[in-house]
Amino acid sequence: PTGSDDPKTFSGNPMDLLNTTILQGEVGLAAGDIDVATINSYRDLVFPGVKFNFSIEKAPEAKAFIEKELLAPLGLYALTLADGKFSIRGFLPLPGTIVSQFSFSQDNVETLPTPAEAELINVVVHRFDHNGDKFAVGNVEIEAASETKFNQQGSHIIESLGMKSALQGFGLARLVAQGIFNRFADKNLTMKSLTAHWNEAALLEIGDFVKLSHPFVPNRVTGALGITDQFFVVTKVNRVYMKGQVKISLDDAAQVELGGGIDPAGLGPFKIAPNTVPEWTLATQPQKDAYMFVGDKTTGKYSDAVDAHPLA
Repeated sequence: PTGSDDPKTFSGNPMDLLNTTILQGEVGLAAGDIDVATINSYRDLVFPGVKFNFSIEKAPEAKAFIEKELLAPLGLYALTLADGKFSIRGFLPLPGTIVSQFSFSQDNVETLPTPAEAELINVVVHRFDHNGDKFAVGNVEIEAASETKFNQQGSHIIESLGMKSALQGFGLARLVAQGIFNRFADKNLTMKSLTAHWNEAALLEIGDFVKLSHPFVPNRVTGALGITDQFFVVTKVNRVYMKGQVKISLDDAAQVELGGGIDPAGLGPFKIAPNTVPEWTLATQPQKDAYMFVGDKTTGKYSDAVDAHPLA
């Protein structure tokens, strides 16, 4: 059994650890009960070069380990789809998925929207490099524009036993923080309860994007009532089968749509490169268009004077 005299050590891409090692190997789920395609897409398209390294002395509870150690450090969260499959979504959406699935208006919702504000998060702290006793590293990212705007800080702390500075921990922390800032650094507008018609909203899942137009929702840009095609992300779905209704909650995702942290040329968000990708000057053009490389902090350029890919 796992213990101080016999610690269990394992490493790999956290998406592989989630799918193969934990869900199928330890929990015993069949592949058909897992949204393998989405998990593999996050592995291949967002976190291809990420590796976590664990050494544990006590068998963890599966749900807590998945959520705290594998998903939270990457800005991901777990959900159960309408078909019963285990799946994940994240504050860094998969490339190509930032597209509205439906447009809501006062003509196709049954209740008035209930506007509110999301919790402010403009400081993200990642703690990693656990040495068996404590975390040796605490990386702090601050969204300066938000801090100035609201004159206050809202913190979110993430601790990871498997995240290591030697395995791109600092770069990963910055990337994940940007995804969180895009959703929470502006006290984003939320809709806590919106009742939609079954035939229009039954297929929506948490993490999907929609648009909302409504004359009685405050427009935070103009200061007046009324929004048109404002971009939101679905944060809650409750299907009321007997009434043919779908109750949903929405969070403003305008900054996600605009691409906070994305290269202005539209090529990003850039991925953490696997070990097979060479340095900038030796990389192919498709590799340069896809991955992050180290640039000069002062000039903001690569070694050949090309503008470096910005994270924010």
